Amino acid sequence: MKPLVHRAFRVLKHQWANPWVVAIFLVSFLVASPLLTLLPEIFNRGGEVWNHILQNLVPNYVSNTFWLMLGVGLLTFVAGTGTAWLATMFRFPGSKFFQWALILPLAVPVYINGFAWAGLLSWTSPLYVWLRETFGINTGPFLFFEILSLEGAIFILAATLYPYVFLISRSWFMSQSMTFSEVSASLGKGPVATFFLVVLPLARPALVAGVSLVLMEVLNEYGLMRYFSVETFTTGIFTAWFAFSDPNAAMRLSAFLMLFVFLLIFLERYQRRSMLYHQLGANYVPHKIGRLKGAKAFFASVACGIPLVVGFVLPILMLIYWTVSTIDNELNQAFFVLLRNSFFLAGLAAVVVVATALLLAIAVRFKSFKITRLLAKISTLGYAIPGAVVAIGLITAFMWLQSSLSPVIRVVLLGTWVSLIYAYTVRFMAV
Repeated sequence: MKPLVHRAFRVLKHQWANPWVVAIFLVSFLVASPLLTLLPEIFNRGGEVWNHILQNLVPNYVSNTFWLMLGVGLLTFVAGTGTAWLATMFRFPGSKFFQWALILPLAVPVYINGFAWAGLLSWTSPLYVWLRETFGINTGPFLFFEILSLEGAIFILAATLYPYVFLISRSWFMSQSMTFSEVSASLGKGPVATFFLVVLPLARPALVAGVSLVLMEVLNEYGLMRYFSVETFTTGIFTAWFAFSDPNAAMRLSAFLMLFVFLLIFLERYQRRSMLYHQLGANYVPHKIGRLKGAKAFFASVACGIPLVVGFVLPILMLIYWTVSTIDNELNQAFFVLLRNSFFLAGLAAVVVVATALLLAIAVRFKSFKITRLLAKISTLGYAIPGAVVAIGLITAFMWLQSSLSPVIRVVLLGTWVSLIYAYTVRFMAV
């Protein structure tokens, strides 16, 4: 027994001494440490500021966050799944165009989309001015409805984020066998009944995964919430830090939000355990593409066109209008400095993230143990965590190390782009 224990210890020691294992451990530690530094804050007792936030503000944060997640989740589910089913399973005017064009809203940041829609519906927008002067339409400061509201935020988020559900749903629809649809048709069910009774239940793991990605983006969004004056957990973190000057309260809110995200991840993984996204193999029968004609083809084109127009075309047209009308005043040296900094930071972050992820993937490929695979999964959790939480965790980690670092290193970490690149690496490692 004793020689066996010594042998096992030597094998374990040899494995951990391997450079690939060391690389996996180092990367996972660097990625996870900013997040883990927040966990102790859950058990700390708060002061007066925390008690005020907990009693007076947190209920509003929870309520708004809940309605945002519910509204955006339902709208993206309907828009993403419906358009994916139509564009994948049927041919109608524009169907091949919609197969790739429906992902374009992801190219527009959520807060930019919200800013464009607020301008499009505002009192001074070209559309509102034309309707007011031509038809006498006057609905108040904003056209049709108050866009700067909780409902407006739900509308903007759903219009921008539905491609997450569309992409995953379309991939699932393309990979599934025709067998299930044929069985449903043999029982007298039409395409609509087959979609609701057969396709949707089978697609549940894929749909839940897509909606989960959307909900994580909802929790992450700060710019839109700030501009629309919608108080959520993410905006509450900044309020606690800057308005109340209480970093500990901000850390505590970040810790609770991070735990909630972990709960979402666990529930998503739990519900699709032992479930398969694809049914490829000997029994796989490719789907027959149906052709729609007449009114059905028209309504299919309209159904796919509405999300694209709302989420991409109209905001882009508004941005183009602003660009043309202000280009003489805004196209100056300061603009090009901002452009240069943005591209440089994005390019540098992309290189660092890709290099780190490639190193991690190669290391796991060469040393694929349970512990290394677990560490690799831990390294990819940052994408599910809101950016504000990552930032607070990073600042907290630097505060812990501040006393043991030289002034030069402190300036490099906190006063340069190093901390931003570090935060981007933590956030986008999974991508």
